[in-house]
Amino acid sequence: VEAGNLTDFKTSLPFYWKFPIDFSLAYENRGTVHLAPRGKITIKNVFGITVDEIPLKDLYILRESSRIRELFWKPKFALGRYTATLETQSRSLPSETMSLSFWALPIVPVSIGVVIIFLLSFAVQFFSSRFEIRKNA
Repeated sequence: VEAGNLTDFKTSLPFYWKFPIDFSLAYENRGTVHLAPRGKITIKNVFGITVDEIPLKDLYILRESSRIRELFWKPKFALGRYTATLETQSRSLPSETMSLSFWALPIVPVSIGVVIIFLLSFAVQFFSSRFEIRKNA
């Protein structure tokens, strides 16, 4: 008898300041034979554009047990809100889908951006308080 389902899909943090980003999924087998679900994690940015896909393979769950699997996403660069969708399917079981959202805010580019904004606002305030713009008569 094949019986089982996806019980959990999560990340360890809602905000990531550095990479890689870790995903954890739990699959439960309530049947009398082993299961080998396959699938993928699709990662989309805030605009709904697919950024990356992580395949789910070599996941074997023995009968009447559950298994937790960790997968990692190592992007070259990521900034903003992302949505990860896990899709799994097994031989005779219906496919299952779970989604989650997380933020990727790498500390170095974010801090550089904050410093640049601060310096620009300081320069504008400095020059506007020192100089006056007049129209020639």
